[in-house]
Formats: sequence, C-alpha cells, structure tokens
Amino acid sequence: MKFFGIGTKFMASILALSLFSGCAVNAPIPIPLVTSFDSEGERKESVLLVIDDEFRRYEFVESQVLANFIYPLGEKLPVMIENSLTQSFSHVVVASNSEAKSEYDLIIQPRIKSFEVKIPATIMSRTKTNIEIEYFVLNVNGGKEYTLLGVGDYEITTEEDKVLYKELSEYSSSFYYHDVSSGNGVNIPNFAYLAARDAGVAIYHCLNDLDSKLLESLE
Repeated sequence: MKFFGIGTKFMASILALSLFSGCAVNAPIPIPLVTSFDSEGERKESVLLVIDDEFRRYEFVESQVLANFIYPLGEKLPVMIENSLTQSFSHVVVASNSEAKSEYDLIIQPRIKSFEVKIPATIMSRTKTNIEIEYFVLNVNGGKEYTLLGVGDYEITTEEDKVLYKELSEYSSSFYYHDVSSGNGVNIPNFAYLAARDAGVAIYHCLNDLDSKLLESLE
C-alpha cells in the first residue's frame, strides 16, 4: 500500500475535521522532555535561571494547507534547560525575574532566537528541524555580561544521538488503517510524534552546545 503526503489516515482525519470546521486543524507536536545531557561535571557556581512569562508562552506554528502544527516550546524548554544546567552546576534555581540576583554567582536568561521546521512530503521521512537559543549571562562576581548562542539540528551523528533517538522513538504512536476494498490493515505512524522526536534531538544538540560554551566562558 502506498501512502501519500503525511499519511493516508492522518491526512484524511485532518481533511475531514477541516472541512467540518471550515478552517485548518490545530495539531500539537508533543515535544518529549529530554532529561539527560552531556556534562563535564558539576561546578560550584550557583545559578539563577530566569524564565519570564513571555518565554513560557512561546509557541511555534508551522501552517500547512490542512493543519497548523504547533510546537509548545515555551512549555517544554524551561524544564530541559533546567535539566541541562543542573547536570553542570551544583545549585540551580528557576525564577520569573532576577530581583534576587545578588544571591547567585550566575544569572542566565534564555531566548529562542530561531526555530525552523520543514514538514516532509512523506510520513516516513524525518522532519528537518533547527533551533537557535541565546543565553544572556551575567557573571555577578566577575561583573561581566555576555551572550552565548547555541545551535542544534535534527541530524544523528554520534552514538549518543542514536541512543537518544531510539529512546524517543519508543514514545511514538500510530493509527490503525483498514482498507475495506482489500481487507488489509496497517499501522500508520503518528506524524506528530515523529516530528516531536526530531525536535527533541535538535533541542538536545542546542542545549549541549550552550552548556559547552557556558563552561568554556567560565574558565
């Protein structure tokens, strides 16, 4: 059986819903929470991670003819950023502002500089995903302010990438499609979960890049 576009049943469901509602259907992408990152060991500096409301509300929407694919970055990224910093620093506190900055060695406020996805022509193709995140850093004791840029993509290049990709794949789901004319049935992967897996890999790469640059800046 040949599948066209993003997948026969997935697209058929979206088409039916969009025709019924008269507009494109919102399709949330369930970005997985990556909990393990590369780390060079814990440092003793205390860190205040500032996540404001604007960051938490951030959503990226990739609009297609039949659907709006919604990436809830503001919901998922704060947890993953905290996880990555916790693996490099012994004391990390999250706050919505930097009023208590004198109590910490480092103040870090992230900003999503760019996020790009390219929806594939077929469901079995990977979703090209790229992300750039900036850290605005204040070294309280050193009196220095600077910006770090982290870059991440969806490519699988290392053994660690392969392990992560396999783990994220375990959270995928599928639709069951039954072809009445032939009597055959097949499980069609849920595109939203496949796209989420690629986003998870890109974020993992980006936060590892930021972590490496942050530690280097403190040397």
